[in-house]
Amino acid sequence: MAQDNLDIEFKQLLCIIRQHIPFINSNHYLGQCRIWLEKLSTMDVNKITRNSYLAELCKQIQTNILNVPFTEQPPEGDPAEQELCVVKQQDLVAINIEDNSCSWSDLTDSDSESKLDNLSPDALQITDKLQKKRKVKVDRSNSHNNGNSENLKEWDMKFVTDTNYICQDWKTTIGALQMRLSEMIQQNKDLNSVIQKLKLQLEDDNIKNQAQNQYNLTITETFHAQEIVKLKEKQSKDIFLLNKTLTEDFEKNLQKVSEDFKIQIEELKQRHEETLSKKDQEIYRLSQIIQKQCLRIMNDVSSLKNEVLSCSDTKNIHILKKCISKMEKAFQKSEREYLKEIERLKQELELKESSLQVQLKMQKAELLTQARTHQKEEFEETLNNLEVKYIQMLEAHEKQIMKIKKFDDAQILYLMELLEMNGINYEHLERGDQ
Repeated sequence: MAQDNLDIEFKQLLCIIRQHIPFINSNHYLGQCRIWLEKLSTMDVNKITRNSYLAELCKQIQTNILNVPFTEQPPEGDPAEQELCVVKQQDLVAINIEDNSCSWSDLTDSDSESKLDNLSPDALQITDKLQKKRKVKVDRSNSHNNGNSENLKEWDMKFVTDTNYICQDWKTTIGALQMRLSEMIQQNKDLNSVIQKLKLQLEDDNIKNQAQNQYNLTITETFHAQEIVKLKEKQSKDIFLLNKTLTEDFEKNLQKVSEDFKIQIEELKQRHEETLSKKDQEIYRLSQIIQKQCLRIMNDVSSLKNEVLSCSDTKNIHILKKCISKMEKAFQKSEREYLKEIERLKQELELKESSLQVQLKMQKAELLTQARTHQKEEFEETLNNLEVKYIQMLEAHEKQIMKIKKFDDAQILYLMELLEMNGINYEHLERGDQ
């Protein structure tokens, strides 16, 4: 239980010291306090001695006067009780301790700005307890104090030297800080002038960029409209010329096909006439043969009749009659056969003529279809070429616009980087302009 109370007192003293750390005005003083606080924080053997040293250090920090043994480096191991110099008890500065768990090394605590005029009851109570415990041990070691008078004188001389060193150090520090302050003020003025110049330059650049962008946009729109009009006119002219050329080619092809058809028709007519003439000749030849046969038969019949008339034999007459009837039947049969052959030849000629007419019509239709298909393919190919050319021109125009936009973005990015290099907030400038 006693050990716990000593630990609580130790924490309370650390909290009191923490409030006065910001008021230490010497780096050497602050370094000695830090070294002794680290030394006392690592002591776990004799907590009464530890708390006694910490209470004395707390009083010296409150009075802003560092005395022995805290002006020297702490000894190795645990500090002895007789090394602690008995000084006149001073009132501790009043600070209300509300939380024992706070960190004594937190220099940002807002309680460091409290008044230093009143006495802290808790600190006095802790100090009184520690003084009582310390007096018991100091009484036991009074015999050793006489030998330490010379050490006290040396410590006083060291303290005076340390005070002079502190004053000289502060003068040097203040001079350096004043010089640094003047440099910072001049640098601040220079930066402010640079900021103003950059603001003006940024405003001018923004106005120029806006005007340039508007001008570029107007020129681009005008150029785009002119290009569209030119493309439309050129396309209409190309289509008109293409239509005219295709029409002329179609008429030429049609005329050529018509002439070819006429030539083929004439050739077919000649062939047909030649075939007809050959058939007529054949018919004439057959008719001549028939006539000759008929004459021969008629002559034979007449001769037979004459013979029959001259012949008195009835038997012969009867035979001759049979022969005549046979001859007449043969004549009729041959005549029918010749007529059938003539009809067959006429039908063949008509079929050939009709087939030739059908072939001519089919060839004419095929030639017309081929000519129209060729004309349509040429027209579609020309239209596709014009469309590809128009798309390429539009893509080139869009690429030019994108290049202009990239250039403007690069200019804006350069200006923003220039502002960031000089520590100017672009959003703050925009709000200030608004």
